[in-house]
This record gives sequence, structure tokens and C-alpha cells, in this order.
Amino acid sequence: MVNGEDLTTWQSNFGLAGVAMKDDGDADLDGDVDGADFLTWQQQLGGSSLVPAATTVPEPSAWGLMMFACCVASKWRRSIGARSVTGG
Repeated sequence: MVNGEDLTTWQSNFGLAGVAMKDDGDADLDGDVDGADFLTWQQQLGGSSLVPAATTVPEPSAWGLMMFACCVASKWRRSIGARSVTGG
């Protein structure tokens, strides 16, 4: 499980070359602790990728849509009625 402690380990050992091990922050096991290891850490953090997950947008409920439509219709009817009374 990759977490924030792994970032702390990577930061502490950044620049270590030739003798680094996984416990030192060498995520790609190439013997050093560098930016490639940070990228690997980011990709494995919480099982997520670098691309943020899509979020869902709540859809308005049928009740809310109906109330909105009623308000618009009521306002429209009043404006039509006002024109009829004034002759315009």
C-alpha cells in the first residue's frame, strides 16, 4: 500500500545513487532515488493515476424540474394576461 509515508521516505533519500533500495524510496528498483521514483509513487498512491477521476454531477430531480416549469409557465401566463388587459 503506497501512502504519504512513502513520500517522506523518498524526500529524505532523494539523490541517493547506486545503493538505494525499495525501502529507501527506490520505487523503480534502479539503484537510485530520483524523479522517476516520485512518478512511480504518484501513480501508485491509493491505486489512482495522475489523471483526476471524473466526478459525477447530480441531475436535478423530476420534482425540481416540474416546479421550475410551473414557475416559468405561471410568469409567462401573467405576462400574457397583462398585455391583454392593457391592450398591448
